[in-house]
Amino acid sequence: MANPVFPNIVTAEAVTTKMSTGEDSSKFALEYEDPSLQTKMDGGYVVSRAKFTRPPRRTWSSGYTSISDADRQTLANFYESVMGGSVIFDWTCPQDKQVYQVRFVGGSLKFRYVGVGTTQLWDVSYQVQEA
Repeated sequence: MANPVFPNIVTAEAVTTKMSTGEDSSKFALEYEDPSLQTKMDGGYVVSRAKFTRPPRRTWSSGYTSISDADRQTLANFYESVMGGSVIFDWTCPQDKQVYQVRFVGGSLKFRYVGVGTTQLWDVSYQVQEA
């Protein structure tokens, strides 16, 4: 069974209306988890070893600036369909354009309203971790 695919919210309508600008590079970050197990000894030194043999997992933070309400709803629907961090999905990294199997983590999907008047715009941030 194929994994769900993270939605590409830069629609043709969004490009022509300049509402959605795609993922915002200022919100992008990459972090590696620490796979070590460390024990502090009474003598002041630290003994450490790897907890497991798997390479450290990556966690990406990313987001969008000024997306339309329709695009916000698309992301919200996707988040609900994968039950938050429960289901692994395919996500294309905006930095290297590779597809990774990930799940939502760390506060997950956050929306902040930035619209004015009848223009409903949203800033979005999210975190995903390699499965």
